Amino acid sequence: MNTLNVAWLLISICLAFLSIFATMLFYISSREDYKLHKMISLSLISMGVTSVVWVLWGWSLSNGPTDIAGIISNPFEEFLLNGKVFANDTIFTSVPASFQTTGGVLGITFQMILLMLSVTIVVCCLGNRQKFSSWVFFCILWITLCYCPITHIITSGLLSNDGAITHLLGTPFYDFAGAGKVQLTASSAVAVILILLRRKEFGKDVIDDAKEPTQKDQLCALVSIFALIAGYFGINMGATLNADSNAGYGLIITILISFSSMIGWVGIQQFLLKRISIFSIAHGILCGLVLSTACAGVVSPAQALIVGLLNGIVCNYIVRIVRRKLSHTVGWDVVGIHFSSSIIGLLAAGLLQPERGLLVGGGVNQILAQIVGIAFIVIFACVVSAFLSLFVDSVLGWQERLAHRENRN
Repeated sequence: MNTLNVAWLLISICLAFLSIFATMLFYISSREDYKLHKMISLSLISMGVTSVVWVLWGWSLSNGPTDIAGIISNPFEEFLLNGKVFANDTIFTSVPASFQTTGGVLGITFQMILLMLSVTIVVCCLGNRQKFSSWVFFCILWITLCYCPITHIITSGLLSNDGAITHLLGTPFYDFAGAGKVQLTASSAVAVILILLRRKEFGKDVIDDAKEPTQKDQLCALVSIFALIAGYFGINMGATLNADSNAGYGLIITILISFSSMIGWVGIQQFLLKRISIFSIAHGILCGLVLSTACAGVVSPAQALIVGLLNGIVCNYIVRIVRRKLSHTVGWDVVGIHFSSSIIGLLAAGLLQPERGLLVGGGVNQILAQIVGIAFIVIFACVVSAFLSLFVDSVLGWQERLAHRENRN
């Protein structure tokens, strides 16, 4: 791996880190009842817990060399990055060339940023009512038992190039930049937790679309959406691992998909409600960015425009249905945007992938691989997240006592 590729990955990692801040700011600015200090604290603590768990056993569990049943790796084989860093002239600056990409310190760091983003989506959408101790306990368990196994399944396990499911279907599951393991896993976890803990009034932060947003809210939305665009540029750039034409193509397709999704979202919003706000524009761009992480590498410019436009329309419709049927809250908005966009993007990859997609003469193998992969990820994430949320609730309780919360605030 040459120095240009190293510099490219370093820049991508720094940009991708912006997506964490932007996600936090975007969803905090969308909720009126957020206690700002509580959510900032929860988010920062989550980042700290994530980094520690990832370095200790998370990387080894998800990307270690020893495969266990196609679901996990040996968590102790590369514990604390054992065998991944080496001293050179008394300082840790040298790593073997073979470790510079996916399995090297740059790849490990990039994957840690994706994990941080996934955890941030979950914590910012559950609200500010969970206890610190309960959330930290859940976060550690969720990373270990949900996120890391799904990462291994996609990259090295059942759905990978050499996986059992791939051999059965004849082609691997395609995920350009982590839509499956980041967006789909996080949104599935949010959905099942909101359903199971609904009796505890999780996420009852009602959004009033008729209320005019303040200048502060609009400024936060503006800053967060530009930071999200830059952050997802970094995610899609880093996914290619090289400073080549594939990375450049991923960037232009990311722009096309995100802004065509915005046009679709805003168009349907104007047609049905005769009202456009900066938040509707931001939601449209966000659903396009999520979509791009699934299929930016395999769609043509014309296909990107069409898929992005349809994605914006479909996600807007789904969000409005979910708000009307379930709850008009940010948590369910996240499910409508991240869950729907990631599934649409992964299915688009199965339909449009050159020489493999169903609509471009490739047969049914790729679309079957995408459907099976989506179903596997959703079922796995929902089952594990449901078990962990109920377990944490029974052991520690999710929420602080109301009197204690009111006295402290």
